[in-house]
Amino acid sequence: MSIDDVSKIVDKVRIYRTSFGSQFDKAGLSKLKVEWHRVLEPYDYDDVNRKLDEFFKDGNNYAKYPDPYGLVKFLTKHADKLKIGHQYVRCNLCGSLIDYEYYDTHYDRCSSVNYIYKMSLKYFGKKLNKEKMMEADKKLFEDYYLNFCQNLLPIVNSGIEKHLIENTIRILQGKEPSTDFKEVRMELNL
Repeated sequence: MSIDDVSKIVDKVRIYRTSFGSQFDKAGLSKLKVEWHRVLEPYDYDDVNRKLDEFFKDGNNYAKYPDPYGLVKFLTKHADKLKIGHQYVRCNLCGSLIDYEYYDTHYDRCSSVNYIYKMSLKYFGKKLNKEKMMEADKKLFEDYYLNFCQNLLPIVNSGIEKHLIENTIRILQGKEPSTDFKEVRMELNL
């Protein structure tokens, strides 16, 4: 885990426990992050982030602060994961190291998030939070994606893009995609 990943973890703790680290000035908070990095560095960000979510969801931890040693308890270090037969591949979209077993699911979400991000910037002039979209549960993300595509459809001019967005909407609604490519063929002069 990188120091940036550890900063995300510490910042998340500060969101849920607002007084966490408040006794430190900026330099002290940097030292806290360095110390947490020393403990968390051998572990994968996703695993530690999941453990942190579990910590916050546990009612017995109300108003308690997590500590880095508690977060990594029962987690497997990244190097050990590679030794025990898990196969990892790097996502060619975001560069994350993903367990091969979950790669298709990750890639589907990652490509959808990239599409939403690019289209939002192109048509609405808004930069969206990719991390938030990647972390959203499946149902929430699909609802957001459907809503986004429905808002995007009326302002897209290209017949090909319109066709693709319409099919995305149909799939998200549980319908079969359209196989009528007449408009697409006309735009491509086929």
